[in-house]
Amino acid sequence: MATGQLDGVIRHLRRMARARDLGHMTDGQLLECFVARREEAAFEALVRRFGPMVLGVCQRVLRDRHDAEDAFQATFLVLLRKAGSITRPELVGNWLYGVAYYTAQNARAARARRRAAEKQVREMNAPPTTVKEVWDDLQPLLDEELSRLPEKYRAPLVLCELNGKSRKEAARQLRCPEGTLSSRLARARQLLRRRLARRGLTLSTAALVGALSPGTASASVPAPLMTNTVKAAMRIAAGQATAVSASVAALTEGVLKTMFLIRLKIVTAICLTAGLLVGGVGVLTHRALADKSAPAKKEAAAPGQKEGKKERGPSIHGMVQAVDLGKHTLTVTVRVEGTKQTENKTFALAPAVKVLLDNGLGKKQPLEEGKLTDLAEGTSVALELAADQKVVGIVARGPAIRGSLQAVDPGQNTITLTAKEGKGGVSELTVALAKGAKVLLNEGLKKGDPDKEGKLSDLTPGTPVIVQLSVDRKTALNIRVLGASIQGRVKGVDAGSNTITVTLKEDAQIVDKTFNLSKDVQVDGNLADLTPGTPVILQLSVFDKNKIVGIRTKKGAEE
Repeated sequence: MATGQLDGVIRHLRRMARARDLGHMTDGQLLECFVARREEAAFEALVRRFGPMVLGVCQRVLRDRHDAEDAFQATFLVLLRKAGSITRPELVGNWLYGVAYYTAQNARAARARRRAAEKQVREMNAPPTTVKEVWDDLQPLLDEELSRLPEKYRAPLVLCELNGKSRKEAARQLRCPEGTLSSRLARARQLLRRRLARRGLTLSTAALVGALSPGTASASVPAPLMTNTVKAAMRIAAGQATAVSASVAALTEGVLKTMFLIRLKIVTAICLTAGLLVGGVGVLTHRALADKSAPAKKEAAAPGQKEGKKERGPSIHGMVQAVDLGKHTLTVTVRVEGTKQTENKTFALAPAVKVLLDNGLGKKQPLEEGKLTDLAEGTSVALELAADQKVVGIVARGPAIRGSLQAVDPGQNTITLTAKEGKGGVSELTVALAKGAKVLLNEGLKKGDPDKEGKLSDLTPGTPVIVQLSVDRKTALNIRVLGASIQGRVKGVDAGSNTITVTLKEDAQIVDKTFNLSKDVQVDGNLADLTPGTPVILQLSVFDKNKIVGIRTKKGAEE
């Protein structure tokens, strides 16, 4: 046997032995192995492990074998580029499900645009609809609604139902007790069935489990597709030319271009910004940074090119502390990961850093071009970093100030409020109302509670409000009205009449007051825990000052 052939056989035997070793690794260990050493066998193991699920999603969304295979390849090329940024490697399957669905949706949109451009009109006599065709029409709804579930419910379904993992293994990967996992699975199925019912698809629990089972929700991956995907990924990783089609290349780069915005949206939904340090509630919105930022347009390297410094670093969210134009640096207060502590970090600014100001009143409003001098201390920002950790893009939004309304001047179109500052200090602020500024009534303590649109006449002196300011802090973009908070000690809870009596201070006197409890009142713990003498903070309804919508114990409020 020739030496070259012998070497090839040896390499093949080594790969087989390594594949057997990798087969015993967890999902997270496989991903970390690939990220650390760019090992082909580890990447191939991930493709084999999650390929059936990914292809199943792509086929259900696209209904075309060739388009589904393009989306399949693009999904794993995105994994190649973003593997190092997955914060929880053990949930790589859940991450891949989301990327596969998003990629297939992009592919479907691109296909629709192609067909519209071709302007081909075909008239065909539709054959009688079969039961299978009805199910085929409804199956994509399953993925659509599953992708919209909160991650705490979607991840258990993806792990247990789509990937066939045992509850014990899934609980270990999700770092929660097995009982908690079971309850989340039951809740996830309930939410999914309810959402599907609203779309006209009524399924029993058994039918839903069957639809989500690995055999139903996954697809057999053809061996050539599996092999070509792994080989193409490894060539790209090595900076070599790739054999993927132009459609796969375009789809991959399109997904990578928008993933930054998706990541911002997700992180923003779960993170408090550093604006909480000054008593404000900073809600950061990020739109179109990748499309409007010149550096972002250069981000996507074509398949086969070396990525080098074109690969993006992580996104950072926080509050501006200082801008040093001489040193071309930006200092931001950020939260320390995994804690409630904060720290100041200083970043170097790229020469062509792009600054965008979010002064709009809605998601469809365009971002404004800004300058570094617009970034005053306390401005909420989202930073886009390059691989060398330099800031290449900044989205800035003014602070959200929590305070007490003092006056509304319709003639001057201004509002005045007082807000706490520093250590117990109070400042008065008068700002203009933006054209189209809304008054929003917030009826509860839960994050995500829907707002109801109100009127300026709802703003009476003393009303607790959160005012979202423009970046220059001269204009109120919207005003959120909150119910007042009062403090006292529980005297008694009457479950029969659904009331609570509290001893509190009113007009310099100690009095007992009885309030009605809202039907869906939010309570720290249970009402039964509110024994006489318990110190509480009561949140009053915006619409009824005698109704309680939330009760926090002082301990809960401090936490």
